[in-house]
Amino acid sequence: MKVDKFKAIESIRQFIIVSNNYLQNFPKKQYELKSTIERNSMEILEISYYVNGCEDVVTKIDRLNYLLSKIKVIDFLLDFSQEKGYINSKHYLKLCMRLGDTQKFCIGWLENIKKYNEAEKK
Repeated sequence: MKVDKFKAIESIRQFIIVSNNYLQNFPKKQYELKSTIERNSMEILEISYYVNGCEDVVTKIDRLNYLLSKIKVIDFLLDFSQEKGYINSKHYLKLCMRLGDTQKFCIGWLENIKKYNEAEKK
């Protein structure tokens, strides 16, 4: 398995791996909900790779804000799934902890880009 040196991207990759294992026992009737969680997870990984390779600061900031909104959607979907009993509390807590770490890394990434951009303007 390839390990990214960038903590935010590696955190997203680890979240996807863990969530894939925990969502295997999702009820078949709730396929759309499971699919939405998986799709949003893959999208945040795709966005993070895009931002990492992007040169335009405004685009980076915009995309990172979009990425953070996707993380909030995943958080809501996981919360809903746990409330309905589709995933157990233990798995829910582990997923939320990983997602929270990912969110912290991405917020730090965004703040670092903003700080660097402000320093360049001066």
